[in-house]
Amino acid sequence: MPYILEQFVVIRRREAALPPAANPSGYSGGLRAEEKMKLKRSTQVLIPLAIVLAGGLWLYDTVIAPQQEERQAQQKRAFVFDEERVTSIEITTADYAIALTPLAEPVELRSPDGEEFTVANWEFTPLKDGEPEGNATPATDAYVTFLLSALANAEAERSISVKTEETAQYGLETPVATVNFSLENGETHRLLVGERDFTDNFVYAIADPTEDAAELTVLLLPTNLENALDRTLEDWKAEPPPNSSEGEEGQLEPPPTPETPEGEVESEATPTPEATPNPDAADEPVEAETAPEPEATETETEPEATPEPETP
Repeated sequence: MPYILEQFVVIRRREAALPPAANPSGYSGGLRAEEKMKLKRSTQVLIPLAIVLAGGLWLYDTVIAPQQEERQAQQKRAFVFDEERVTSIEITTADYAIALTPLAEPVELRSPDGEEFTVANWEFTPLKDGEPEGNATPATDAYVTFLLSALANAEAERSISVKTEETAQYGLETPVATVNFSLENGETHRLLVGERDFTDNFVYAIADPTEDAAELTVLLLPTNLENALDRTLEDWKAEPPPNSSEGEEGQLEPPPTPETPEGEVESEATPTPEATPNPDAADEPVEAETAPEPEATETETEPEATPEPETP
């Protein structure tokens, strides 16, 4: 409070433009033009600063922060590449080895009636000792797309540095699956997929292993990568769809019922009223059964009548 009062006195002295003792009560009741100009200048400086600050916050939230998050996500990814730039994929498992390559032109696989079809953009060739064996076969497009997405978006939950001789503990000495793929720019990448961790939520893997390295970095990757590779050789083969008429008949028409003779139908239909008896019909048999009873009692009682005594 004393500081505020002191400043108030200073303002009064400036407004009165008099010595402190000459006009102690000479407050003019407002700011002079010079003070107003100073206030305007300070306001003019603060407004641009506020605009710049707001623009900086907007720039950080919309541009800088997303870029930082993207860089952090890329650092966690096993590979950074564009799915459309992949030129070949080689998959090796304990059961088979195949090479996937994109087709120059999509191939249509039509149903036997020619009305339905599926499109294949990839083909695969079986491999033996790294060399093609047999003819190329159109590949199931959905499985290839899922594999590419799993490779491009595989983010490591965490990484572990292990010695080369310790990779067997993670199922990486003899991997469950090995994937080699190439890009348009000539880059090649390799992924070794091992066993699942103790939580069963991640798989151990090594991305681009270095040969003759004393230590390797083991990554914990999502299990969908393992699911993308858990295919049989027949699963990779693209199949044409069934006939559209067969699908409609199987969905809309019920299965045929066996025909029964008319006599059997009638005999089976007649007992149906017995399930819901009619009260009127139930009374008639009672009358038919009870009607002869009085007659029977009359015939039985006639012999019992005592004869009249004969007079001598």
